Amino acid sequence: MHLFIYGSSGIDKTALIQKALLEAGIRPLSIDAGKITLAAQSLGIPNAESLSQEGQVILYTRTEPEDTLSQNQVLDMLDRPCQVIGLIGDRTDPFIGKLLAHPLARRAELREDNRLAVAEVIHHFLVQASLAKSLGIDLKPRPDGLGQTIAIIGGGGKTTLLYMLARELAAHGQRVIVTTTTHIRKPTADQVPMTLTFDTATGEPLQTGRQLSEISAALDRYGLVAVLQPTDETDIRGEKKMGPPRGLLEALPQLADFILAEADGSRGLPLKAPASYEPVFPPHTDYVMVLAGLSALNQPLQKVCHRPHLAAQRLGCDLDHRIQPADIARLTIQSYGPQKDLPDRSRLRFLLNQADALLPDGPLGTHPPADALKTAQVLLELGADRVFITSLQSAVPVLQSFIKER
Repeated sequence: MHLFIYGSSGIDKTALIQKALLEAGIRPLSIDAGKITLAAQSLGIPNAESLSQEGQVILYTRTEPEDTLSQNQVLDMLDRPCQVIGLIGDRTDPFIGKLLAHPLARRAELREDNRLAVAEVIHHFLVQASLAKSLGIDLKPRPDGLGQTIAIIGGGGKTTLLYMLARELAAHGQRVIVTTTTHIRKPTADQVPMTLTFDTATGEPLQTGRQLSEISAALDRYGLVAVLQPTDETDIRGEKKMGPPRGLLEALPQLADFILAEADGSRGLPLKAPASYEPVFPPHTDYVMVLAGLSALNQPLQKVCHRPHLAAQRLGCDLDHRIQPADIARLTIQSYGPQKDLPDRSRLRFLLNQADALLPDGPLGTHPPADALKTAQVLLELGADRVFITSLQSAVPVLQSFIKER
């Protein structure tokens, strides 16, 4: 397994990472110019040898890839299965930008005053490289042969999770379709390599062999495809919204291993109180990911929640009430909890996202802030079975998991 660490040219990364590893009790096998070789077993990871080639993990630590490997060599390695990329530093170099576009890329800050966090980040890259695995998503196919469908609902971080999961699953060889049951912006080329849009303005049905064949051919070529329908609506930025491909949603699980659907809207706010007709689940939903943004803590309800009047009614508070951990838990469980009418067989996951917002002046590391833990505890007490504290835009996206066995 190879971990690429580029950027921050003013720092001696080899020396800094070596010191961080020693502080964490990890002794390298060898240290060469721009390269540190570790024994996978020394990392304290169960079955570590299965994660790496020849039982070794290699860290490349030079700013300029030509110092150790050519750019073409690096890019060729990234095309192989099970490669992991760590990016520590900034995005200024064009080559680093290419690496950041890779589905398994993560980014962290490397600073002189944050050495131990470097070791934690490295450990994360090796243990928790799979976001899907961390969230308990089974990659095995359904017994009926259909692809699995993941509905993403709630507040802050839905779109980030949508594309992170999609790109990761595709990188591991899964055929993945991204879509929506409500409205989303058209994906960028960095988010999805191919977007297919089908217009039903003529009123003609879409579920035809030609259109399904077009989607299947795109999946064969790209592995990850967005399937959407243009609308006449615009978002708050004035951009055209994309809607669900009506007539095709039912057929998509026949074509792909995974269908990821954003099934709720929150106007970019961390919290949401859904109306009676929300969310809109896609057919054959297997997993439901419910997100709530921890950036709402200590903020006035009316500024951080979509449909704040509904939220105020459910919480029994005023619109200017400042959100506390118990408020997020109560609103989330009342709005999306296990007592709600969820699709058959669906598995419910609660993600308390934006944990990094609780520590704006310091590194997050891998330890959840106290208010995040309080929120998770109340969620569990109110009936949630699986709760994850996350920071989806950080180097360690899943900080802690709470699983309550039935």
